[in-house]
Amino acid sequence: MLDRHGVQVVAKVAANQDAPPDLLEDLARHKPPVQKAFREIARHRNASASALLACLTDREARNARSLPKRFASSLSINAATSLPSPVR
Repeated sequence: MLDRHGVQVVAKVAANQDAPPDLLEDLARHKPPVQKAFREIARHRNASASALLACLTDREARNARSLPKRFASSLSINAATSLPSPVR
């Protein structure tokens, strides 16, 4: 479906509750990035940690209330510690 319809359907595919974790990871890495898809992935019960990390680029997806509770606290800690320090 993605090959045929492109970015227009990425968010809808991500919103499918039967989407497996590996598909969500692929959608999170889609080029060009689809911001609405990041929000759907962040809310998805099957989203893996790597898919959720990709979602951190979207301000609304970063909102802890939209992240699954099992990832919300550890994701923000892990992401903050794994990011490079800014050059000053």
